[in-house]
Amino acid sequence: MNIFDALMHPSSGSAGDGDGPTEDDVAAMLSGFDYKAFAAVSKTVVDGYVRVLELGLPPQHIAVAMMYATMNFFRMFGFDDRLPAMLRETANLLEKTGPDKD
Repeated sequence: MNIFDALMHPSSGSAGDGDGPTEDDVAAMLSGFDYKAFAAVSKTVVDGYVRVLELGLPPQHIAVAMMYATMNFFRMFGFDDRLPAMLRETANLLEKTGPDKD
């Protein structure tokens, strides 16, 4: 399952509530996603945030701005209603498989 399919066609009848991708969906999306395709875009975005840091804006403000940018991205494509469930499932996955987990 790719990210677009998971967001546009959330699972039903699985462990999730039907409002967004399940934890298994998120794991599948992340395992098959080629992040290299976004390297140039990511670098541009990070460079922009570095410039803002250099102007003295606190890092936590930049983190909030990044979160709002993510929300705007979902809104642009018309599936912002699925973002809360996706964030919950992503948080669950991070808690199970995060850097502190073996």
